[in-house]
Amino acid sequence: MPERSPEVEQVVRDWLAAKRAADSEAIRASLAGHEGALAIGTDAGEWWSGAAAFGEAHAAGAPFTALLEDVDAHRHGSVAWAAVRGSVETGEPGGMPIRLTRQRECAVRDGEEAPGREGQPLRSA
Repeated sequence: MPERSPEVEQVVRDWLAAKRAADSEAIRASLAGHEGALAIGTDAGEWWSGAAAFGEAHAAGAPFTALLEDVDAHRHGSVAWAAVRGSVETGEPGGMPIRLTRQRECAVRDGEEAPGREGQPLRSA
């Protein structure tokens, strides 16, 4: 049965903090390295397939300010997923509303599920 995962929620919050700071190294550190990775943007032309394009789609860009309204993550077996709702500050009232979903593969460490890089096991701390 799927269950809420505060640990995965924190991983996603940390990743979004890296995106807001334009910290490309930290952004790429949690992304999938497999060729089946896919990032889909909001515009019809924003479709990045493959590990290199996937990483570039997420790591490119300047710092920005965003407000996270909700981060909701769950896990079941070796899969975890999260949905994020918020807005990017644009100077206009309300900013630009955003929504984001992420899927992650989990590793088993010490007999317990743990969130890892997308498509890769969690690195030891």
